Amino acid sequence: MKLGCSRLFFLIAGLSSMWCAAEVSLFEIPKTCKQLKADGSAIRAEIAQLPRLEETLQLDAYGYHGGYLPLLDSLPEQPRWTLELRFKPYISLSQVILVPAIDHRFGLSGSYGFPKRFRVLSVDDEGAVEVVKEWMDSDCPDPGRFPLILDVVQPKARTVLIEVFSGCEDGGREVFALDELFGVMGATAHQCDKVIAGSEYASPPYWDKEYLIDQKTSLGLPLDVRREALPKNEAPDFSVVFDAQPPNGCVIEVDLGMNQRLGWVTLFPAQAPDGILIPGYGFPGDVRMEIVRESESGQRDRIRPLPKKWGRLRPGNNAVRLQGSDMAGRWLRIYIKDLPLHNGQPTFAMGEIHVSRLQETYPIKAVALEGFPAGAEAGAGLMMDGESDGLPVMFLLDWLDRIEERNHLSSTLAELVEVEKALQFRWKQFWQITGLSLVLLLVLGALSVAVLAVVQRKKALKNLKWRIARDLHDEVGSNLGSIALTAERLECDVRDENSREDLIDLLLLAREASASLRDVVWVIDQTSIRLPNLIQKMKERAERVLSGIELVVEMPADCPDREVSLTFKRHLIMFFKEVVHNCARHSGATKVQIAFSVSSDQFKLLVQDDGCGFNPDEIRDGWGLESMQKRAKELGGEMTMESAPGKGTTTALTVPLCALLKQTDHLYKTSN
Repeated sequence: MKLGCSRLFFLIAGLSSMWCAAEVSLFEIPKTCKQLKADGSAIRAEIAQLPRLEETLQLDAYGYHGGYLPLLDSLPEQPRWTLELRFKPYISLSQVILVPAIDHRFGLSGSYGFPKRFRVLSVDDEGAVEVVKEWMDSDCPDPGRFPLILDVVQPKARTVLIEVFSGCEDGGREVFALDELFGVMGATAHQCDKVIAGSEYASPPYWDKEYLIDQKTSLGLPLDVRREALPKNEAPDFSVVFDAQPPNGCVIEVDLGMNQRLGWVTLFPAQAPDGILIPGYGFPGDVRMEIVRESESGQRDRIRPLPKKWGRLRPGNNAVRLQGSDMAGRWLRIYIKDLPLHNGQPTFAMGEIHVSRLQETYPIKAVALEGFPAGAEAGAGLMMDGESDGLPVMFLLDWLDRIEERNHLSSTLAELVEVEKALQFRWKQFWQITGLSLVLLLVLGALSVAVLAVVQRKKALKNLKWRIARDLHDEVGSNLGSIALTAERLECDVRDENSREDLIDLLLLAREASASLRDVVWVIDQTSIRLPNLIQKMKERAERVLSGIELVVEMPADCPDREVSLTFKRHLIMFFKEVVHNCARHSGATKVQIAFSVSSDQFKLLVQDDGCGFNPDEIRDGWGLESMQKRAKELGGEMTMESAPGKGTTTALTVPLCALLKQTDHLYKTSN
């Protein structure tokens, strides 16, 4: 499946806005992710058909190094580094290709010393200068390992100027470095004839301005992708092992079938047959070439050497490109010397011999070997099969174009993957939030149902208690009232003293029971018990129980509206009940005075009667004095009682206000 150019264009154009603005609506995410997956698969399929940059394992000739300069705070008016590259007079440049240098210090594969602020200029024969490309207002994006391809506005130019105003920061300094520069005319990359550097850090065999135009780059071999699997146990490249170093070298003669005008002769290093990664395996240290012309009679005629030879160190995983200078001939003779040693034996290996001019590859009719071991010619065809390491060889410019296309596609794929991840994260986050919300809703619903059930149950219980209280008030209270009325009526009619005493007791019990019943109903009706209400209820109890006795009640002038705990209420009521009961049952009083007082820190109850009194030293079980003492202590207060026979009784209770909310769980036996 191929991704069409227009489809790819619109995809690349739309990715940025999609990523930055997140314009995809929530419910469009699954559809968009599905489309992104399909686009990603299409891009991956395209990338799989494109060549890749491989590690060159370059051991020398890294390129040009301009040296280190101090960092500047601002852009200088004059360039800090300059390079002038001149091409042959017949060259008219249409493109300039800058190959970034690689940082070999720490095994890094990124660019090294690629400038940030610079401009590339072209100069024609008349001296007219045109700006090819410049980055003066903003930094040039780091190209990484990929070459920077620039179109020349004026195609008549044959000189390139590079002016660098700001290099790459490295260790607190600025540096400018470049691996290689190619000039393109038409469809062919041409070698620069001369380079002039304004400043240079020369350190052969690693850095030198001549390495900028030596056709050796960090880009690797220009090879296409593998089209089909290699036959099993078949070596992809030609390799021969010698018993000793050939004293006069060896010759490989390539027959082109007819006289051809040479453009480039490209030698592709081989890969070690045993699979060990050895850069430049078997590549000779000395290579020179000559072209032999065929006469009209078919005989060998004029012999001309190619202007340049290979005499450098091992090429690594780089193709060696030697220019043919448009010389014509049929037989290309390649002289090789200085074979490298592998396992102690001289070894020659070659992946492919590629002869071309412009964009035309010349077919090789035959390869003849001279000075090689017997039987070596059987595998010589591997040097003319159009492949190196089983991969098709490519023209440099075609390969660079496809490498650049792969770079763009890889960047697009990376953006696409980021968009897809962002959308998937949004989608996952949406479902997580939705799921969590549903769980919370379920929990809240369950809690609401539980709370509602508790509230309803409490309400039902409250209604039930209220109904029971009302029923008690209406039924039991009515009956107790009837009992009290009957006892009062019978008291007047009965003449027997014992029966009269029993009726008086019955009347008192009915009154106390009626008062207690009213207290129960009152407590049930209240959401909280307040001190003023409690004092009022105590007054009402006294009025009911002490019916028929002169009663004087003194209420507090300014009672604070403070809440009273149920425990405090219970003990206070029961204490008061004992006191009132004693007044009604035992004292025989005709007048009772009750005084409630509340100060800033204490509550005080005073009950005084004019009854028969008693001797406090004589314990009277029926009076419940012990219970009253314990309740006073439980309340955190103090009870005092003063009495004497015939002089009445005065009972006082003093309780600190802080005890109003005190909780206790003790129950005490009462006298009634």
